[in-house]
Amino acid sequence: MSVEPDYFALLTRWGSVVCQDEATGTLSHARLDTKLDPKRIARFRIDGLCLVSPSLKGRFRIYCDAHSGTSTFRCDDAFLTAHEDGSVGAFQPVSNPWEAFVLLSSEEIADIVTLVQDEWVPEQRTGSVQPCQGIVHPDFILELGGIRFDIRQNFGTSHIKSTNRSPREIVLWQDNWKPHILHKYKPIIYYCAFGEHSYETLLVALDSLVTIGNYTGDILLITDKSQDDVRNMMSELFPNTFHVLTFKHLQNIDFYSARYRLDEWDSINDYSPILYMDTDIVVEKQIAPFLLRVFSQAKLAVQPEAFTRLTGSTSVGSELFSSDARLSDLPSDQTGFNSGFLAMPNSQRSLLAMRTIYHAVHRYSDSRQGRHVLSHLDQAFANYVSVLIDHVDLELCRDVVCFYADAAVRINDHWMSERVPGQLSGFVHFWGTANKQSAMQSYIEQLRTLPPDLANATP
Repeated sequence: MSVEPDYFALLTRWGSVVCQDEATGTLSHARLDTKLDPKRIARFRIDGLCLVSPSLKGRFRIYCDAHSGTSTFRCDDAFLTAHEDGSVGAFQPVSNPWEAFVLLSSEEIADIVTLVQDEWVPEQRTGSVQPCQGIVHPDFILELGGIRFDIRQNFGTSHIKSTNRSPREIVLWQDNWKPHILHKYKPIIYYCAFGEHSYETLLVALDSLVTIGNYTGDILLITDKSQDDVRNMMSELFPNTFHVLTFKHLQNIDFYSARYRLDEWDSINDYSPILYMDTDIVVEKQIAPFLLRVFSQAKLAVQPEAFTRLTGSTSVGSELFSSDARLSDLPSDQTGFNSGFLAMPNSQRSLLAMRTIYHAVHRYSDSRQGRHVLSHLDQAFANYVSVLIDHVDLELCRDVVCFYADAAVRINDHWMSERVPGQLSGFVHFWGTANKQSAMQSYIEQLRTLPPDLANATP
C-alpha cells in the first residue's frame, strides 16, 4: 500500500531546491549542498490536479512531461519560474527550461539531502573506496563517487519509484538500469562512564581521540548523568556532537553490561561503523583509516588477549564454553578477547550479538546472585556469545590495539612483549595500569612530541 507523502518539494534545473522564508513566506531557490538547512525547503501539497501552498498566489495546474521527467505549473497565464537570480514566482507566459521542475515527495527529497550532506561508500568488487558526498549539478544530475546519475531516473513522482533502501543503504541507477549500491558512512564512537571517577580517564581518552585521532564525528556517552549535564561539560572542551543515553539507579552488574545496551538508543540505526572503547584507551594515530576498515568488515572486531585460552581462562569464559555441548570441539589453543574495545559495522547481526550478551549476563547473574560468581562476567559472556554465533574477528585489531602494563606498551602476543620503541599501533589500552589518568596523560604528552609523519600514519 502506498503512503501519502507528508509534502512535496521542487527541484530546479539549476541544481537547486525551492525554499521558503520562514518569516515572510517568500519563495526562492538555493543550491542543494552541505550548507543548506533542510528546514528551509518549501513544502507544497497536491490538491486534485493542482500544486498549492500558502506561499503561492493561486492554484497551479500540474503538467507532467513523461518524456523529460519534469513538471511545469501554471496559474492563469503564467508558469512558475525559478529565475537565475534566485527568485521563484509566476513570471513567464510560456514554458522554457527555467519553468521545468522535478516534483519530489518528502521521502525523496530527504534521501537526496542525505546523499548530499552525509558521506557514502559505493559498493564495488575491486579497489579501495573512500567515503564521498553527492553533488547536485544543473539539469537534474547527481554526482557521487565520480558517477553521474539522472535524478529523474531515480526520484520524482513523474516516474515509477525505483529506489530500494534501508536506513543506511540506497540503490541508485546509472543509465536507468545499472544499479549502484551505496552505504551510508557515518561513524560513531561511544563510551560508558558511571560515577565521577570514570570521567577522569574519560576526559583524557576524549582528548586523545579528538586532538591526536583527529576525530570530528559524533560521540555517544552511556552514563548516569543527564543529557544537559554531559553536553554542558563537553561543549566547553570538544567540538564534537555529543549524544547521551542515560541509565540511573544501576547495580554493579549494570555498569559492566551497559555497553551492550546500544540498541536502546533510538538513533543508532543512523550510524555505521560503531566503535566502543573503555575510558582507559588512548588513541595514538589518526582514526579515520581504521574506521573505514571496520566499515567494510562483517563481524565484531576485538582486541585479542593472546595470553588467554577460551578453554582454560576464566576471564574469557572457560566455564561457559565447557558447559555448552555445542562448543565441545573448540580448539584448545583458541585465544579470547578483551571486551574493552569493540568495533563493528552496524548490522542486525552485531546488534543482536550485543543484546544477547546483555541478557545472558543478567540471566546468569540472576541465577547465581551476582557478577563475581564468575570472573569478568560481562567479558566472559562477550567471548562466549560471539564465538557461539560465529560473529568475532580477532585479526583486524591484533596489531592495532596494544596494552600498557609495567610502564611499557605491549603487543598482543602470549608473553605481552614490549612493543618496538618508536612504533605506533593505533590504540593503547591502559588495562592493568595503576593511576591510569596520570599514565594516560603522560603518554599523550609523549605523543605530542613525535614527528607529524609518524603520528599521522595509518593504523
